[in-house]
Amino acid sequence: MDRPIEIRDRSDYKRRMNQLLRIDPCRTVVLTVDMQNEYLDLQRGAAPVAPEDALRVIGQSRRLLEFARAQGVPVVHAYVKRRPVEIEHGLGLAPYVEAS
Repeated sequence: MDRPIEIRDRSDYKRRMNQLLRIDPCRTVVLTVDMQNEYLDLQRGAAPVAPEDALRVIGQSRRLLEFARAQGVPVVHAYVKRRPVEIEHGLGLAPYVEAS
């Protein structure tokens, strides 16, 4: 017989951890990875995620980026750029990968 699942209230732990969190704009950066239309634009992307996931990611990312910029935290956007050998072996996802 399976043991019963114990659900613990972690709200106090979360509150205390958030009190310790300090963002130093001189030592912090926000890094986004693969936030391009390829995955998040349901009309143009060749490999989009589920619509509800795209909306959630875009909305939460917007909030984070607006906060970071207001605090003077640098924002860096990164994405995968396929090497010619990867494209030759069919590892490009979108029809426009070769153009990049």
